[in-house]
Amino acid sequence: MQKIKPGYILDNKYEIKEIIAKGAMGAVYKAEVKQTKEIVALKVPLPEFDRDLSSLQRFRQSEKIQFILAHPNIVKAFKPQHEKSSPYLVMEYINGPSLEYLINHNRRLSLEDATNYTIQMCGVIDYLQQNKVIHHDIKPSNIVVNSQKQLKLTDFGIAFCQSMEAEIWASLVSIGGTLAYMAPEKIRDHALNDYRSDIYSLGVLMYHMFTGKLPFNGSTEEVIGAQITQNFLSPSVLNPQITPTIERVILKAMEPNPNERYQHVMIIKEDLERAISMSARKSKPLKITLIPERGIPIWILYVILGAVILAATSMIIYVNLH
Repeated sequence: MQKIKPGYILDNKYEIKEIIAKGAMGAVYKAEVKQTKEIVALKVPLPEFDRDLSSLQRFRQSEKIQFILAHPNIVKAFKPQHEKSSPYLVMEYINGPSLEYLINHNRRLSLEDATNYTIQMCGVIDYLQQNKVIHHDIKPSNIVVNSQKQLKLTDFGIAFCQSMEAEIWASLVSIGGTLAYMAPEKIRDHALNDYRSDIYSLGVLMYHMFTGKLPFNGSTEEVIGAQITQNFLSPSVLNPQITPTIERVILKAMEPNPNERYQHVMIIKEDLERAISMSARKSKPLKITLIPERGIPIWILYVILGAVILAATSMIIYVNLH
């Protein structure tokens, strides 16, 4: 495949407009369908991966998985074209920044936005679990946000689908993910496929959104050590607006032992909504009413107030005259 740049026509169908994102495996481009003028996104692997049989199989696998998924918070993939010589994935185009950009640009998200995006992600992961899919790489750079603050999860390049397990090559099973977001059990055993690892990644994502910082840095050994001992700054230290109840939700999602972690992602949604509701009630200003509960007409109150003011004024005049 020739070097792709703006103006390049791919397969005589798609005119490349600009590059959206670039990673170690390939790039995503904004493109226009020549026949319909529709704007789409094209995910194209690097040329060296295009010639590698194992990488080609992985790319085909991600195509199949993303195509079978239909959820408002997942980037839609169009039907794979297996007859094409060079692989690429055609997806819906989302006109918006990545969640990673929003976190970095704002230093951290507001409690409202962080909560909103967490709740949306809970719905996505619940949907994936129902369809026996584990994403394995939940992180802000794989999430796009549109102008209505609706997030879209993408990049199923290392996802696992139980219904397609027989099609997966052994070389693909051992693929891990991104260290900073990876569950400790997944770091130790890359071949492990447990949906609770996505819950752990969501916990780290919550930490990142609410604080603007990642809990872990360093080598693989240093990250695992910090995970197991939970040796990282509490979220509320980095963001005092985080209440103890919100903090407990984040930390429980990040439990190093999967059995002590949240066992279902929708419980995170329920606990977080409850925590936010409690926080809102506590911060609600005290409403003071001047009208007694027994309903004295307000005109009487004005008469009394006027009489008090008049008496006080008369007293002041009397004192000044004498």
